[in-house]
Amino acid sequence: MIALLAASLLFGGPQWGPNHGRFSDVPLSDYFHFDSAQKSDYGYLANLPLFRGGLAGVRFRERQLVAPGNVYLEPGLTLVPEDSAYQRLGVLWGYDLPPCGPSPRAVRLARELVHVACFDMDKKMPDNMRFRIEACPDPILGKLCGLDKELPIRGLYEQPRIWIYTNNATRADCNAHLQREITPSIYLRSLWEDSTVSGALDLTKPGILKCIEPNLILGINAPQRAKQWLVGALDIVNPSGLVHELQTDGPSFQGLVPDNDRAKNMAGLLDALYDSKTPGVTLALPHFIDTALPPDRKRLVLSFCTHQF
Repeated sequence: MIALLAASLLFGGPQWGPNHGRFSDVPLSDYFHFDSAQKSDYGYLANLPLFRGGLAGVRFRERQLVAPGNVYLEPGLTLVPEDSAYQRLGVLWGYDLPPCGPSPRAVRLARELVHVACFDMDKKMPDNMRFRIEACPDPILGKLCGLDKELPIRGLYEQPRIWIYTNNATRADCNAHLQREITPSIYLRSLWEDSTVSGALDLTKPGILKCIEPNLILGINAPQRAKQWLVGALDIVNPSGLVHELQTDGPSFQGLVPDNDRAKNMAGLLDALYDSKTPGVTLALPHFIDTALPPDRKRLVLSFCTHQF
């Protein structure tokens, strides 16, 4: 679940997209002035870098935020529902919003969307409830929420990436909770991105091992570095499983190379497997190539390989 929330979620009236829960504003009154209220009333907000220009002059009036300085929503900023049976939500990528107030600009701000991901896979999705804003509970979560900010297309990898870290979620786990299918390529990229954040993916912990499945080599459209990482990880945690996959699952790859781009991606997988440190992989590769590549695509795929097969 990657939900789309209006920026006004934090400070004003809710807006939401189809197929998502309904959300309301933070538990502050409709007439709240930071410059006159008791600090005990808003201390949890005062400790967050929300208001770039400081708290002076910041107020809520008739469910509209007035803020003389920029409003910053940092990656991982957490929305905690009033009922702990429901999921916490974390802001993705971060947002630096211009000053807002009772003007046409404020109306436009209310329509800007904030993307969030769920931190608690096994809890219920929030529906028509209020939130408390808190700092991200875990610096690693904050880093994971900030990844992919510069990608032209975002939203495919974030939720699996979070649940792999928080719940040791397998691809099957993700697909049991999400409407959109998480393909092997999407999941492999998410898994590999977790590995790029220090402390997010510890191969020595038993819980994470179930996520590193040999059949993820089906994710040929993941980045080349992800495929290289997967083969290296399987060399460590499940070398026999990787060899078995190559010996038995070649036919599953038959329909994966319909065009040149995917032929190049398949060649990248073969190159990654060639570099495996598991001797059995080297022995299994010729059989895998014969069973995985259709006869009319085999020469094309091999022509894109860096190594000679």
